[in-house]
Amino acid sequence: MGVSVKGAPNLDYFTPEQPILGKFIKYKEDEDGSSERDPPKLFKPLKIRALEIPNRIGVSPMCTYSTNNYMPTDFHLMHYGSLATRGPGIIIVECSAVSEGTAVTVNDMGIWNKEQASEHFSKIVKFAHSQNVIVGCQLGQFMRKVVQNVDEDNKAHNVEVGKEAHDLSTEEIKTIVEQWGTAAKLAVEVAKYDFIEIQAGKGHITNEFFSRLTNKRKDEYGGSFENRIRILLEIIDNVRKNIPEDTPLFIRLKACDNLDHPDAWSTDETIKLSFELAKHGVDVLDIAGRGLRIGPKSEKENKIIFLQQLKEAHKGKTNLLIASSGVISTADYASELLDKEAQDIILVGRPFLKNPNLVSFWADDVNITVTNAVQYSWGFYPTKSHLS
Repeated sequence: MGVSVKGAPNLDYFTPEQPILGKFIKYKEDEDGSSERDPPKLFKPLKIRALEIPNRIGVSPMCTYSTNNYMPTDFHLMHYGSLATRGPGIIIVECSAVSEGTAVTVNDMGIWNKEQASEHFSKIVKFAHSQNVIVGCQLGQFMRKVVQNVDEDNKAHNVEVGKEAHDLSTEEIKTIVEQWGTAAKLAVEVAKYDFIEIQAGKGHITNEFFSRLTNKRKDEYGGSFENRIRILLEIIDNVRKNIPEDTPLFIRLKACDNLDHPDAWSTDETIKLSFELAKHGVDVLDIAGRGLRIGPKSEKENKIIFLQQLKEAHKGKTNLLIASSGVISTADYASELLDKEAQDIILVGRPFLKNPNLVSFWADDVNITVTNAVQYSWGFYPTKSHLS
């Protein structure tokens, strides 16, 4: 007689109830599973406020340029659904604009009204949760547009259009801060996302304030370091006010301006800012980009050195966790970054596009067995024990 499997909850169709996917079971050489050895760090659980992620492998936010009127479609159901069944510790959904006119392109997502948030739930979050996968929403507000023009010689070139940050009035800034809080509230209460990530990287509104190269303001949002980070801290405070206390908050920053100029934003300023982020309720600092050109070594080595400095600065002082992406395509390299204490969470982008089953491949590479979706595991452990 076959094993009876319950259906996943909160769906209007049958799909099996799932275990926590991507969770360490045993080392492959431990045939009976009786060994009590700790899992490799890549598959060691991590608690962030009310969430416990089963492994340290996350899907980095990647634009797919496939929306319908700024809303997710069946493409997103298939795209994120294929990832959700394969056991990443977390999925960070591509950037969603917090206000009209601030998406990076017209094909990116938005979440500034209830209709959009409802589509996020029905096309992304509902299925992801049926698979026991933790999924978060990256919020953004892109203030400088890049369009492509063709000149007389039929050569394409990019032209920036739209507002820059230092053009904003104080009243406009206050409105922007409120827009972030509204979007965060919609993302958690209507779309049901498990956590929020603030996109504060290149081209997004807050990043334009950081560097003296782009911020020429003379008011309370310009000049000193404290003034230049003010808008970001106000946004963080308003987001935290609009989401439950046990909901994690991530933020994505670039490490520095990568320019040898006295007014450029520096890695020292990023480390200084990171302590303010921790004070204001940020749980995870996500450093974007491949690497740093400034420094004595290669971009890759410079970035690892910076991330190690960042983590060392917080050791014993705050609980801020460090995540980063940047073409991390092998289990060996991901494990090295964790072992060198360069970061706590490995965010992976393009390798997941090539191989949605990356988590299982990396589990094989480090010689362990992890939980898989029931539909893909009948030949390996087809008993009720898969739900333990």
